[in-house]
Amino acid sequence: MIFLLEISLYLLTITLLIIAIKLISNARQLKYLSNKILVLIFFIISFLTFRSVFIKILSAYIFENARYFESYNSVWTNAIPILFYAYVRSVLFNEKKLSTPENYIHLGVFMFFALLYSLPYAPDASQETMSNNELFWVIYSKSNIPQGLRVLRVVFSFTYLWLTYRLLYKYFKIKSDSKQVNAVKKWVFTITHIKAGITILLVLFSLFLRESNNELLISLARNFAVIVFIYASLYLKSHLNLMYNIPEYLNPSFQNKENRKKSLQLSRIFETITNSIEQEKLFLKPEFNLTYVCNHFSIKAHEVSLSITEKGFKNFSDFGNSFKINFSKNLIAKGYLKAHNIDALSQESGFGSTNSFYRAFKKSEGITPATYAKNS
Repeated sequence: MIFLLEISLYLLTITLLIIAIKLISNARQLKYLSNKILVLIFFIISFLTFRSVFIKILSAYIFENARYFESYNSVWTNAIPILFYAYVRSVLFNEKKLSTPENYIHLGVFMFFALLYSLPYAPDASQETMSNNELFWVIYSKSNIPQGLRVLRVVFSFTYLWLTYRLLYKYFKIKSDSKQVNAVKKWVFTITHIKAGITILLVLFSLFLRESNNELLISLARNFAVIVFIYASLYLKSHLNLMYNIPEYLNPSFQNKENRKKSLQLSRIFETITNSIEQEKLFLKPEFNLTYVCNHFSIKAHEVSLSITEKGFKNFSDFGNSFKINFSKNLIAKGYLKAHNIDALSQESGFGSTNSFYRAFKKSEGITPATYAKNS
């Protein structure tokens, strides 16, 4: 059972790394401070997860004493609660830079913990019977962190979690009818709930699981932690319009939807790009995506995203797929499948793979392309 959990942890870690890399690659297009902080959070989590898996492999096959580093309490773990709080603040108040008096205080807290974790600590009673070699690696890897410091880290994590929830409930105290504001609210509360779950997991691991040496529970806890962050990163990846538009959505002037539509001329933008995409069949180009459309029409990304979401599309991917699905339906009506297969139809319609074509078609029409062709 433990072996299967370790294998799944390796696979989940690779998945998280791939998704995190894709999010990081988009950071150059996302100018807001909140996006940069979020990408940094995912980078640290991915790094710590990969590090844990790497040390596990290293200690099992190459260097046995590397196992002491597995329980090493990385100081970067303590940066995550602070970064989560800073992320929520930057989302809600559209902060432009980290160099503010309040953030200097949080930096001081982080440096305080960094100092505590860098200090050498004497072996505890259970470690005094170790050989000199084992004792050297325990001290060198700093895996003998005192229980009092672990308790302090738990208190620190819960304090920042409380500050984050306090900030959220205070900001969203007044309900809004704007679907964009509610989308942001759902996202920041979701990511904070995930952080709360990880904090509880940290308590169990720091104060109970580590001392029990129950490998099964420890493996389950690690798998669970990686899975929830994969869920969060996938949610964000499928809602990139949130990353583009959060400051716009929470801008007080945006609350008046009609004025905002008029100022950005969203309807005109939507009509312009839709007509041109259809007439020029831009959706068939391999490079067709949000960045391509923005460059092609010389329109800002957040304006394109707003015009699309205002028309009921979940994101740009749904918007682009609508053209491709309609194009494939026209091909089917003309008898395309009589001489070609589904793979050819998906490629002809601009999809990168047959599987994505199947998913998009079934999501749009409720049936598979083959069934649609039979009913036509």
